[in-house]
Amino acid sequence: MLRIIKYWYEKYGAVPAVMSVEELEFTAPPVPKEAEFTLACEHFAFCTDNVLQNTETIGRLAD
Repeated sequence: MLRIIKYWYEKYGAVPAVMSVEELEFTAPPVPKEAEFTLACEHFAFCTDNVLQNTETIGRLAD
């Protein structure tokens, strides 16, 4: 988990904002349009729940 936090900070400027037993939320500047799908894929690889339980597709998560 710490590696993805560091990686997203370095690549996207994301900073952990909320952490609980079940959640990790970030705050970040807007992601460049060309990086949205890549970040959505990375997010899905890190935690599938948001797609499987909410957006249903990686494309919707990217949007």
